[in-house]
Amino acid sequence: DILMISHTMLATEEYLFNLEKVKWKLLVIDEFHAYKSYTSQKSRNLRALKEQQNPLIIGMTGTMFENNHKELWNLADLVETNIFGSLDSFKKKFQKPISYGM
Repeated sequence: DILMISHTMLATEEYLFNLEKVKWKLLVIDEFHAYKSYTSQKSRNLRALKEQQNPLIIGMTGTMFENNHKELWNLADLVETNIFGSLDSFKKKFQKPISYGM
């Protein structure tokens, strides 16, 4: 099954509980930039759903994120878990060299 949702659908535990009832193959999420904070409830709920069901995730956005490496890591990690490793390893391998022009 395929689900196309807005970013608000994963904002609460109630929505998450209802979404977990179906084994999703694909999630298409509009306004994906709303998930940029890895500490937000939306990001935590999406991560929980992904860990439980492992659906393919397509994030759509017309708004680019700010120049924040943690946001880049989180959005990429939500789509493809561990593509850049943990946040700490991402910081060492990418964020520090970019920040310091290395």
